Amino acid sequence: GFYDIEGTLGKGNFAVVKLGRHRITKTEVAIKIIDKSQLDAVNLEKIYREVQIMKMLDHPHIIKLYQVMETKNML
Repeated sequence: GFYDIEGTLGKGNFAVVKLGRHRITKTEVAIKIIDKSQLDAVNLEKIYREVQIMKMLDHPHIIKLYQVMETKNML
């Protein structure tokens, strides 16, 4: 991938947030890893909706979504 994982920033019931650093630009990012197996259908749909909304947002005071990667069990 484009990012090196440098540590854990936080944890929740179904997700963990890691500190990442872009390998070329050295920019720090937060990487949220969601365990889809811990979510029911309703909450999984809410996560997908959150991603779609975040893709549309472009404001200097709102976190920017750069990339989404999905596997069978993780988002």
